[in-house]
Amino acid sequence: NTYSGTTTLNGGALQANDRALLMGQPTLGKNCAQTMFQLPEGMGWLNFAPVAAQWEGLDPAVLRDTIAAVRQRTIFDWQGLKPMALDWNADGTFSKSVIGKGVGWELDYCRREGDWERAVQMLDFLKTVHTPAIYMECAVLQPDDRWTFQDPGNGEQCSWWCWGMARLRKGVGLSAAP
Repeated sequence: NTYSGTTTLNGGALQANDRALLMGQPTLGKNCAQTMFQLPEGMGWLNFAPVAAQWEGLDPAVLRDTIAAVRQRTIFDWQGLKPMALDWNADGTFSKSVIGKGVGWELDYCRREGDWERAVQMLDFLKTVHTPAIYMECAVLQPDDRWTFQDPGNGEQCSWWCWGMARLRKGVGLSAAP
């Protein structure tokens, strides 16, 4: 866990990392890599938010370190596929669910960083698992090893996924639309 200090706001009981975090500044992570948004509760898809904000306002090295930390904790193996869990908890557990817009944001991150292997892993996962005709808000791995889908057609999730796919396709020389 890279977060230090207390979150008590009364009496000015904030340590340096706490103040930096509340002011939107990166914190120092494990092995002195700078990461952002690494709270005691964990990390997850929201760490990709700078991608949606068009990469402005954040040192690219900090984002790379953060995404590497998120991926290390949240990518899991399911029948040879590599989905990224929605969230990782500080106790080492993670939710075996995948959020739709998180996929779109990660696809654009892959495009920008040239991480084609990870982009293909995500597309393989969707091709194999996503059976509904309309894109999901969230896919959840059930205890019986079956994926269920929540809120197909959720506009926010679909829009971000389409955005990520269009940018990915353009990034490899294809038209934005299939």
